[in-house]
Amino acid sequence: MLKIMLGVIVVVVAGILILASMKPDVFRIERSASIKAPPEKVFALINDFKAWTAWSPWEKKDPDMKRS
Repeated sequence: MLKIMLGVIVVVVAGILILASMKPDVFRIERSASIKAPPEKVFALINDFKAWTAWSPWEKKDPDMKRS
């Protein structure tokens, strides 16, 4: 009984390794967002470090946040 269980475990692990070896070595994750504003206005907000408080979602989530 123990030999059968070990055999099944070896076959399952081997199957997982074979499937993993068939996957691509490189992958890419992308995000995109549509902003209904002209590029100049968006760039002005992102480019000015002091203006980040106006749009950053982390401002309200972490009031003890320190910037440097």
